[in-house]
Amino acid sequence: MYENKKIITLFVVSIKLITLKKSILFTLLLVTTTITKAQFTNIPDVNFETALVDLGYDDVIDGQVLTDHIDTVQFLQVIGYNISDLTGIQYFSELTVLDFTFNELTEIDLSQNTELLELYCNGNQLSSLDVSHNLDLTYLWCEWNQLTDLDLSENEYLTV
Repeated sequence: MYENKKIITLFVVSIKLITLKKSILFTLLLVTTTITKAQFTNIPDVNFETALVDLGYDDVIDGQVLTDHIDTVQFLQVIGYNISDLTGIQYFSELTVLDFTFNELTEIDLSQNTELLELYCNGNQLSSLDVSHNLDLTYLWCEWNQLTDLDLSENEYLTV
């Protein structure tokens, strides 16, 4: 009888260890998933981040925004914020309309914003604008810049 009691005790201890291991693995998986999901996008221009706060995509000026808050934005209008750097715009991956009229931009990289249909960038200080990756672009307004280079040969849907 003593042997049976010992076997049952060992069995119960084994079950508790297995349950503990599963709990630990589940907790680690949950923490890893949460950490992975909480990715941030660098927004070094305080004026750009101020615009994002004003629009409700961010809640504090700290040089970053949660990527989950911006990666589904389709329309972004940041007019007259004195923005000089749109670093982070590439993470607005579903952006179809971008309006950064009347800011202080001298350059912009829109190569990752391949869903763009409309681009309003007039009243900046751009000397060149590369829209060769924005193949679905149908509207472009870029007056009042210092453009010396603008190649629209890849933009077959763009009407003039």
